[in-house]
Amino acid sequence: MKKIKLTVTELVMYLVASLITIAGLTLIIIGLVAENYPALPSDNPLLESEKSLEAFLGLGLNYRNLGLIVLMVGAFIAFVTLLVRARSIDKVQEKTQRRKQRLQNFAADEAHAEKPLEE
Repeated sequence: MKKIKLTVTELVMYLVASLITIAGLTLIIIGLVAENYPALPSDNPLLESEKSLEAFLGLGLNYRNLGLIVLMVGAFIAFVTLLVRARSIDKVQEKTQRRKQRLQNFAADEAHAEKPLEE
């Protein structure tokens, strides 16, 4: 099978998806550190910033929940990009199969046409 090169668009989409996924993992880790920081809640700057984030968003999302949402968005982008690539590879494979079948049919017709008719 002929190798199909990665297009620039696919490469950019994979990079964007990986950066978004890394950002989501970072938010999850910050949330875990904020929750388990061995200091008083009043001395924990990460916990205070998490509370201000919850107040800013107004949805009650802390760092872990927001990180999980961002992580899922990044995984979804990678999944869609992978599906588009698989579809394009399938199209190329079907095209080569059809071409191969046409050549076989053409060769069979040529061989049949070259046979002399027996009378």
